[in-house]
Amino acid sequence: MKTLIASIAAITLAASFSVKAQEDDGFGRPDINSGRSVFNMTCASCHSLNRGENGTGPSLAGVYGRRAGSVADFAYSEPIRKSGLTWTEDTLDTYLRNPSNLGTQVNMIIHGIVDKKMRADLISFLKHNAK
Repeated sequence: MKTLIASIAAITLAASFSVKAQEDDGFGRPDINSGRSVFNMTCASCHSLNRGENGTGPSLAGVYGRRAGSVADFAYSEPIRKSGLTWTEDTLDTYLRNPSNLGTQVNMIIHGIVDKKMRADLISFLKHNAK
């Protein structure tokens, strides 16, 4: 009986370490479905996920890995066109936290997404679904 209890305790402890090791940075893995919800709540009124379909904001199709200010037929501010930024996880996270953090002029309705998990979910969604 003691062996059984010790085995169960060891398995439980190992499982808890395994789950912690899988977490990205203490808040869990980014969730693409949650990212879709964040996109729909905060971005979809101005941005499309379809190539060539600009709204108030530029299309976000293929945004991940793209040079900032490079969507054809969209009137970007000069600072964003000349920024030299490429949209990566880091630049998107910085930008989405507070768009003015990167020294670019933007006319976005939102002033930033404070919640780190929401930003990570949104970036994951854009990375995998806005191609």
